[in-house]
Amino acid sequence: SDPSGFVISWLWDFAGFAQSTLRNPSYTFPVSGSNYSVSLIVTDSDGYLGLVKKTVPVSDGTIVFM
Repeated sequence: SDPSGFVISWLWDFAGFAQSTLRNPSYTFPVSGSNYSVSLIVTDSDGYLGLVKKTVPVSDGTIVFM
């Protein structure tokens, strides 16, 4: 944690299917009824990196908004 920095970039990875550099992207996974790994790497103004990975269960018609 770096209390003096602020986030300047985002890199989302949607289970290897797609990536986004948007702050709050959305993505529709190709197959429903599965669990997918979503990761986020952020970089702050001091050059520090942070990583979060989550497993997202996807049902029929689910669009993931992050």
